[in-house]
Amino acid sequence: MAQQPKYPLDDQDRALVEEVLGLAQRLVDLQYDDETHDELQMVLTDTADLFGIECQEIHVSVDEDGVVTAHTQPTQPLPDTRQGLKLVSDNSDKIVPLKADLPEGFSLEPDKPRSGPPEAEE
Repeated sequence: MAQQPKYPLDDQDRALVEEVLGLAQRLVDLQYDDETHDELQMVLTDTADLFGIECQEIHVSVDEDGVVTAHTQPTQPLPDTRQGLKLVSDNSDKIVPLKADLPEGFSLEPDKPRSGPPEAEE
């Protein structure tokens, strides 16, 4: 189960906070000093966590022929969703088929196709 944000937001406020974080990310990306970049990036990621906003790191590569490829990956650790799951045995021997009368005009036969090649006569 995903951790609840410390400060939950409605959709309009969330969009506004995401925009501000995007602008802050541009400032972080302009840093020449790696140490300053890393510190600012950590502040930005921690702030996003408080509001329950997922951050992703984008890796961009340009091939020799000019093809630009972008790959994204989450920067925050993903929650372990397997926690609390239990293996359940197969209960197929307890399945009871449903028997119900079909309404008039309905059948369990497949419909005849209305388009496509004509059916070959036997």
